[in-house]
Amino acid sequence: VSEAEAKKLRKQVRDLKRKRKVATDSGEKAELKRQIAEIEAMMGAGDSTDGPEWADVTSDGGVKIKVIKEGKGFKPGKHATVEAHLIGTRGDGREFFSTQGTYPFSFILGDKQVCKGLELALMKMSVGEAAEVVIKPAYGFGDDGLHRVEEGMSVVPPKETIKYAVSLEHFKSRPGTLPPDQDPEARRLLALRKEREEAKNKNLQEEVEEAADDINALKLKQEDYPTLGSPPKAVQSIPSPSGGVRGRSESERRKSHHKRSMSPQLHRETDKDLVRPMTPLELDAEDTPSKDS
Repeated sequence: VSEAEAKKLRKQVRDLKRKRKVATDSGEKAELKRQIAEIEAMMGAGDSTDGPEWADVTSDGGVKIKVIKEGKGFKPGKHATVEAHLIGTRGDGREFFSTQGTYPFSFILGDKQVCKGLELALMKMSVGEAAEVVIKPAYGFGDDGLHRVEEGMSVVPPKETIKYAVSLEHFKSRPGTLPPDQDPEARRLLALRKEREEAKNKNLQEEVEEAADDINALKLKQEDYPTLGSPPKAVQSIPSPSGGVRGRSESERRKSHHKRSMSPQLHRETDKDLVRPMTPLELDAEDTPSKDS
């Protein structure tokens, strides 16, 4: 019996029970009771958890799970924070909890925010997996039932076998509760650390290559200029018009001038050499006798 058919059958049972409640004829009541029994038998056959598709989570039949859609990856462990869509129904098919059309329900496994059977079932599921879970009272709400009335939840009768439609959307393990190779969060952190190390090594390799290029460029310059700081040979070998050699540096010229200025002989020779020749007008003026003479 499919879920849609089961809903129709449960609705028929409710309608028949209402008719039987208001019926006055004993024969009519007996017929309605027979119809109700037949439909409940059909529903019971459809709700059987003895097939091979049902896995026994607790080995005593207290929690059974049937996978509707396979998931991928690892399974959450104790103290993991899970996010799941849940539809909880009682034995008569009435929903007592549902996240349909809303955000997934988030809770920590082991903190008793849900019944024990649901926690055990979620520990057997992977992310993306959808399943049906049937929970006996010992792993559900026990002999007392659920008397707390919270937002989106109504009362579950005592000693009630409940059923959940579960879809595990995401989970995050508490650090240290799972081996690194099984913890999605640890795997994410390891991948991030590896990515950063690769980027760091890549930047270091680029710096080494740039330094090598700079060294090669410097070697090429040294081949053109054997002595660092000296001018090229072509400049040193250019002769000057006076027969000297061009290319003396400014510091050498200053040293030469300083030596000449400090030597008296050189200074006199320099003064003598620097006498300006007389112009023709000056020569004529010198040869013409003055009036006084």
